[in-house]
Amino acid sequence: MDTVASNQELIALAIDDSEDWIQIRTPDGSIGWMASFLIQFDSEDDRQTLLDIIRELQELDRDALIALYNATDGDNWRNNTNWLDGDPCTNNWYGVTCIGERVTELRLADNQLKRGNIPNQIGNLTNLEYLNLSDNQLSGNIPNQIGNLTNLIGL
Repeated sequence: MDTVASNQELIALAIDDSEDWIQIRTPDGSIGWMASFLIQFDSEDDRQTLLDIIRELQELDRDALIALYNATDGDNWRNNTNWLDGDPCTNNWYGVTCIGERVTELRLADNQLKRGNIPNQIGNLTNLEYLNLSDNQLSGNIPNQIGNLTNLIGL
């Protein structure tokens, strides 16, 4: 695989996929897109491998959000608009903000999350910058996996 830029971390992604190349844009906080990289491939296998990695990261985000929903009685939240409906980024799940196709903010303050612990899967939201679960009825310990949220700016 030949890349225009090497060793770039796939922090948050917007993907434009064509037959011969993939464009990946990485964000610069709230300012906007910092860079755009075109990746050209020597083989279809290389191209497919990268797409599989990107889709796996997106699936980990979705699974973490679903685990939170299930652990905190999501059916009875004050607002659960679009939750569990397709992709959280493209379907605008209430309280979820994305850059590209990765979850960067989760703001569910005062939304009647109850009866449960924050699930360990929360640590899979590796692009999360803001997390607000205040003023809910959560119980138990904060999971150690929250330490995986190295991009977290606000809690």
